[in-house]
Amino acid sequence: MEQVDAFYRAFDIYVFCIVIAVNFFLFFKKPKFKLKWQVLIPWFILFFFLFPYVSAEIEAYKFHEATKGQAVDGFETLYIFARWFMYWGFGLVQLLLLFLLSRLTQNKTAI
Repeated sequence: MEQVDAFYRAFDIYVFCIVIAVNFFLFFKKPKFKLKWQVLIPWFILFFFLFPYVSAEIEAYKFHEATKGQAVDGFETLYIFARWFMYWGFGLVQLLLLFLLSRLTQNKTAI
């Protein structure tokens, strides 16, 4: 059970590492990249719903376990809510990178 708990504690780090690895692959290994709806729809679902929900649930569980029978600070609960905005911001940056990569590869093939 401790291994599962350790995995969930580092969920955000794993997500960011995987996204960085995918970016590295797309930027340096994929010569022609076209942004299509088949890429945008899963991206949108992951960054606007799935990742923030899982991250907030994990953080809420850790918060609940840490504050059993104690006074609750409002900033701790605000941190759980801020997870959604963190992933939305990160997802928008990813979308901009995908659009730039798509434009760059289209310009390279046009030359």
